[in-house]
Amino acid sequence: MVLMSSAGYIYTQPMEELSSAKHGPFYVTNVLDVTHDDLKDTNGQVAGGGVSVYYSHTLQLLFFSYSQGKTFCASLNKQNNQLPSLFPINFKSNNGSSKSNSPALCQWNEVPNHPGLIYCITQTSGVPVIMMVKPDSIMVQEIKTLPAKAKIQDMVAIRHPSATSEQHRTTLILLCEDGSLRIYMASVENTSYWMSSQFQPASVISVLRPPKKKKTAKSGRPVGQVSFPIDFFEHSQVLNDVEYGGNDLLQLYNVQQIKHRMNTTGMYVASTKPTGFSIDVTNNNSNMVMVGVRFHIGTQSVERVPSFLEMFGRSVQINLSRNRWYDMPFTRDESLTADKKFTIFVGPSVDPAGVTMLDSIKVYGKTKEAFGWPDEPPDEFPSVTGTNLPTVTTSTDTEVAVTLPLPLTSLDRLVASSLEVLEGCFMVLANTEVWITIITNYSYHKLQTL
Repeated sequence: MVLMSSAGYIYTQPMEELSSAKHGPFYVTNVLDVTHDDLKDTNGQVAGGGVSVYYSHTLQLLFFSYSQGKTFCASLNKQNNQLPSLFPINFKSNNGSSKSNSPALCQWNEVPNHPGLIYCITQTSGVPVIMMVKPDSIMVQEIKTLPAKAKIQDMVAIRHPSATSEQHRTTLILLCEDGSLRIYMASVENTSYWMSSQFQPASVISVLRPPKKKKTAKSGRPVGQVSFPIDFFEHSQVLNDVEYGGNDLLQLYNVQQIKHRMNTTGMYVASTKPTGFSIDVTNNNSNMVMVGVRFHIGTQSVERVPSFLEMFGRSVQINLSRNRWYDMPFTRDESLTADKKFTIFVGPSVDPAGVTMLDSIKVYGKTKEAFGWPDEPPDEFPSVTGTNLPTVTTSTDTEVAVTLPLPLTSLDRLVASSLEVLEGCFMVLANTEVWITIITNYSYHKLQTL
């Protein structure tokens, strides 16, 4: 925890056992050492007093501002007891020189899904300030509204799909005192530094091994436009023996709570993940087939509804002004794919706090007989009886004895996959002895774990 007093001193307190509330009240006395030529301690106040402090988890930087208009950013050391380097944030005047009376900044915030872009307001005039943080520079821009007397009441910055291209854009929306909305678009050239491919995470295995060819088997995703009859759900029934889960929701609720909230009017499930969250739906009735889903959205807050819902590669865009139901029937291939389980991805909302809500889910199904469920396929490997091995003759004159393989266990498949990954690592990094040693030790440890 980092806090700033009105006198301008910054205090830190680790959230550990000693600071637990069960020990009663305690005093925060860990003062963060802030040293800079522009920060003078006069009569117990630093630079006229403290205004705001903000920590960016994405950038791992601490931002703080003082009454005299001094604003700094710095990275904390591991002990959180000093700031090794301070970087002042200065405003530029029209002639290019630094302002001598820069305003103090407060109400810091970051744009979700747009790393490096931070917005705040000036303490006295309430003018929005946009900052783009790069490794070697910090770009600062004040947003001046016209007319200047139009006082700003609130603002929000959102990351959204572009109407003219497939790329996403960042927009700052200002609500003025006269009721007008001012919209400003972020410059893609100046604010997309952290969006480049060199900063995007990549899988180590995908780099070491070439991609496998896709199988020609059906994946369950329909091709082209899909249309369903209007009375689709009238020929199916609601499935009650279903469970909802997934790592995103199980971090907040247990399985019973999720099912109760999904089936109770007026309740909901919510998540604060900025990129959206996933829900796993499991069918526990082996005699029924899931054929479609209906979603209820918008009862609690229109601003916190999902931006889209996606299943089997198909998505439904959400655009509503009041609560309503959304229907997503399954194709036959999708129902066959979702034999016992399928996943729903819930897109993020436009809520400034990043909260996304889903009111209710109803899963519909049919009996396997009414659906026309195919017969169970034969075993992949037939059982072998006796000790005599059959022989087959190839197109050449050589006779080869072939043994029918036994069914593979789960452990066999895991060991085979690990050896396959290890083989690819050796093939790509055969000339680097250090990496071979590291990867070999890692794979050996994984095999021992298996």
